Amino acid sequence: MLWDLTGKERRDFEHVSLTDRMVYFWNAIAEQSGEGSSEQADGGGRLQRLRCAAGRAEAPPNLAVRFSLMSYHDEDYRQQCLRDWDGWSKATKRMYFRPNLMLAGRRDGIAATLRPQVREGFSLPGGPRMMGTDFDACCHHWATQGLNYYVVARLHWNPEQDVDALVDDYCRAGFGPAAKPVRRYFDGLEALMNEVAAKETKPMAAFTPEALAGLRKELDQARKDTRSDAVIAKRIDFLELGLRWTVVEAKAHAFLEDPKADKEAAKRILDERFALMREVFQKTPLALNVAYISWERTPRGHGWGGRSRGRNRECARPRKGGR
Repeated sequence: MLWDLTGKERRDFEHVSLTDRMVYFWNAIAEQSGEGSSEQADGGGRLQRLRCAAGRAEAPPNLAVRFSLMSYHDEDYRQQCLRDWDGWSKATKRMYFRPNLMLAGRRDGIAATLRPQVREGFSLPGGPRMMGTDFDACCHHWATQGLNYYVVARLHWNPEQDVDALVDDYCRAGFGPAAKPVRRYFDGLEALMNEVAAKETKPMAAFTPEALAGLRKELDQARKDTRSDAVIAKRIDFLELGLRWTVVEAKAHAFLEDPKADKEAAKRILDERFALMREVFQKTPLALNVAYISWERTPRGHGWGGRSRGRNRECARPRKGGR
């Protein structure tokens, strides 16, 4: 399968297998670099749509294949990636796993819990062949995706750990008496991402007013259960800031995707989005990576071209005291 990206829309089309050509090339390099040395390994590069089953050439014994597929935005695509992994794990002795499992919410910082996807990444068949990993998209959106970063780090330390037990421990250690509603909050986010994968929709589409109301209800209950613990209350504030951002971002994208949307209402929500980004940047910079969100995706539309230059300079201007 090849991709044609020269037009406005990506075009997929079948093509002769490129796998044999690549393996022939790797073999030639292996012969020149010392095939018998166990200390040397040839990198297979980023495998996009090479199909192992289509190839007939035999891979060199010291080839290390970097498998750069595996995402969770589309269930059919995920299943195809699993088949690809199975094929390559049988064709080579060493695999280097570089997945795209955490791309959901990378550009916009929305809340997303990807527990089953992360677990799956550490339990792929042919595990002994996996020589290393490189999980992309750890973009420091700690208020919305911090649980994902935590679980990935813990599984790198010990891939055999029970992920559900890790999440329970995270909630219990971090939120004490509010652990149960916080766990339900994370479970709710996970269910939304599972729905996105099943329906092959954009992650933002999952955050309907009803879904957001259900998530807020759990955080409200968590606040009631804190029993006046100031430290836990601050942690819930942190999660609520992430949910607040998700609400604003979902509204902004809904306006921008509706050609008949009220322009004045769209401008108001985009102004609110800008103000919240500035607030996070100045007061709680670990909550969201505002710089990354600004770089990757700055909404434009309905006549909104951003705040004035004076207001933009104000966002970066140091406050009194040098902070």
